[in-house]
Amino acid sequence: MIWFDSRKLELQIAQNRLTEKDSFTYLLATAIYGYIIALYSSLTHYSTTHLIIVLAHVAITLVGLPMVFKINCDLDNKDFLKRYLAITWVIRMKLLIWFIFSSLIYYNIEGVKTNKPAQITFIISNSVLTSLLYYALSIRSFKKIKKLIQKNVPSEPMPDSI
Repeated sequence: MIWFDSRKLELQIAQNRLTEKDSFTYLLATAIYGYIIALYSSLTHYSTTHLIIVLAHVAITLVGLPMVFKINCDLDNKDFLKRYLAITWVIRMKLLIWFIFSSLIYYNIEGVKTNKPAQITFIISNSVLTSLLYYALSIRSFKKIKKLIQKNVPSEPMPDSI
């Protein structure tokens, strides 16, 4: 399982080296990630801020996911789920670190006891930006895979991931 190196994963996918076991591993990891996020959400109170964030994510997903799917259809119309789960796992890990890092910087600069409107603005903007980056990076990776497949990148033996 690849955690951060999207180039290595893109090459592995372009060379058709992603196995069903790899797909299952990414699916399982994605499910666990989703449950952690759901648990976190359930521990926080629901508010207008939460509603805005959820609606923004839904809108971004309704635009972004079909764009990623279209690129895959234009490519070879194969293995969308396998490719999508693997690529987005790597993207999620990068964005998780970015989200934590940006939050730490914000709360270090502003302090935890800042005014409520500033915190709400930061939370909404950081969350929406993360969602936009998620699909922008997904689209970019699928386009790279498309280019690699069109170039007929030769299969090279790659060490199996642990």
